Amino acid sequence: MLKSEWFIIQEGNILSEGTYTLFKDDFEIGDIGMKENNTYISKFVGFILKKDKCLISFPKHYFSPSILQKYQPVHADDKLSLNSDIKLLFRVIKKTAVKKSARRIGIHNDINSSYPLYHFFNVYDYFLNYGLYTNKREIKMAGYSGKIDWKNTMLKSPLIVSNNNLLYLPMIMKRKVNEHAFISKCMAYVIDSTADFLSLLINIKRTNLEFRDINWNSNNIIIRYLREIKQSIFKDKQKKLVDSLIKFFENENKGNHSLFIKTRNFDLIWEEMIEFYLQHYFEKISENGYIQFSNDKNGEIKPFKKRTFYPDIEESKGRSIEPDYYLLEGNARYIFDGKYYNEVTELNYKQIAYYFLLKHHESNKNEGELIITYNILILPTHRDTNDENNYVKHFQLNPLFNKDETNFSVKEQYCNMKNIMQCYLN
Repeated sequence: MLKSEWFIIQEGNILSEGTYTLFKDDFEIGDIGMKENNTYISKFVGFILKKDKCLISFPKHYFSPSILQKYQPVHADDKLSLNSDIKLLFRVIKKTAVKKSARRIGIHNDINSSYPLYHFFNVYDYFLNYGLYTNKREIKMAGYSGKIDWKNTMLKSPLIVSNNNLLYLPMIMKRKVNEHAFISKCMAYVIDSTADFLSLLINIKRTNLEFRDINWNSNNIIIRYLREIKQSIFKDKQKKLVDSLIKFFENENKGNHSLFIKTRNFDLIWEEMIEFYLQHYFEKISENGYIQFSNDKNGEIKPFKKRTFYPDIEESKGRSIEPDYYLLEGNARYIFDGKYYNEVTELNYKQIAYYFLLKHHESNKNEGELIITYNILILPTHRDTNDENNYVKHFQLNPLFNKDETNFSVKEQYCNMKNIMQCYLN
């Protein structure tokens, strides 16, 4: 893959006509949008890998416009500097692909639709922890070195008198041998063939076991044989291994010469990364009313999380609201929302509604204290973390519209996309 031709794009940005033409047969419905001036834009994040070409679509605001332009096209000298960015993106996608949760389920299905990454990593984790699957078998044979099987020696070997001693000769020796089973070859195929596909994205330890004596195009036969073998396996970890192999071969797509690892739901990954960032790096609200993050992980997790509230008189039977990240702590109420936008063009009515619907909620927990609410939209940027342009006033309420509110505002705070991705993996 390092010798292949690389094409770098960014979600929400325009594709060149040449890039679109090269990959148009590989795009799926929803991957590409068209603007009014008949230009194509990327609507996905991830990778399309071909034998001699590789298209990588980064998240919104990962690169500045000037850096993105620099990589049009990607020259040989650019590949070294891009390599760490490509691996970072893959690791973020991998973390999402291998774990299931309510927020991740759509992303999980999206990423695994072309290549069964989830099942591959189950097999690969088994290999890293236990090595290749081996079937231990005890063999017995006549000999004079090793561990003696006395029971079989006395039953099967002739009795010989030597120097007034009774000897059983020859003695029956026993030893255990490890046989590489069919399961091992399945593991080797899954791991080593994936290592070929993903050499650009991840360093995979190969098994180096010969597996070319099996016809890997006959998935139905392989699956049937694995199911038969599973009936004779009793250990849970080995059953789980065989299940993952079966799922891999059930979902392996041999009909397409391109490999897709991509998602059209990176907004959900952004939400999850920001939740992690708030929980582990939130320090305080600074004097100017914006979030101050720590450079190092907090010793204790801040319990920011998505909360569901029922302000409707019908309570749980009525309408609900769900702020992305909510926390009531001391005399501070934090209502934050993660937004994966190219740019903010409209008023965020939802964030305003959260404030007015929740301003008195749970106030009995802090009787006698004035609760201050911090209302912030968190968005991605390519700018440095401390750039002054990362702090924007989204909305400031005019008291003429609500005389009870003299200082209500919603702020925008921009966080460096690459930094958020790196922290998410720590």
